[in-house]
Amino acid sequence: MYTQQHATHHQNTHVQEALLARQAMNGDQNAFEILVQHYTPLLFRFISRFINNPDLAGDILQDVFIRFYTTLPTINLDKPLKPWLFKVAHNCCIDELRTKRARTTFTFSQCTPLDDEESEESIFSIPDTGLSADQVVEQKQLQEILQNAINTLSLKSRAVVILRYTSNLRFAEIGHILNIPEPTVKTYFNRAKARLREELMKEGIINSHAY
Repeated sequence: MYTQQHATHHQNTHVQEALLARQAMNGDQNAFEILVQHYTPLLFRFISRFINNPDLAGDILQDVFIRFYTTLPTINLDKPLKPWLFKVAHNCCIDELRTKRARTTFTFSQCTPLDDEESEESIFSIPDTGLSADQVVEQKQLQEILQNAINTLSLKSRAVVILRYTSNLRFAEIGHILNIPEPTVKTYFNRAKARLREELMKEGIINSHAY
């Protein structure tokens, strides 16, 4: 559940980031570097998984921070930076995918339910350590099935799933990033989960009675 403790933490983070951003606008390079260091792992993870190209993700990440720096004076610092940065990152990814006609993949073995809203039911769990040779093969096969399912989703559905599971964003924040209403975000998310479950049931990986 989204508790008062979470709200307080988000508010404190917002205040600290706004202060750093204002210092950066006044020429404090160290303040800007602190923001970059904080958001680099979060944004890189999202970008690399969305476009399925870690090398290219580094270039896109640089573009995101260049846009951040050049537009910093116009950013509304009364609002959190995180949704704004992810929105820029998403737009950069879409531009790249449209240019390269790339296909993306996503591994759900690293997915965990979020705790900032009601926890999402985990679609499945794949252990990453202590596997036998046969189990490793089975894991790879399962991931291939999931990747194929993700590749059938629209770019917007794909973005919703990745932002929800890997970036710890609430549905409202995802809606802001993608310019769609929160109920629509939930619809995209639920349809994507349903498609994944269908693929798993089709392959006999999960029992249809389990859901």
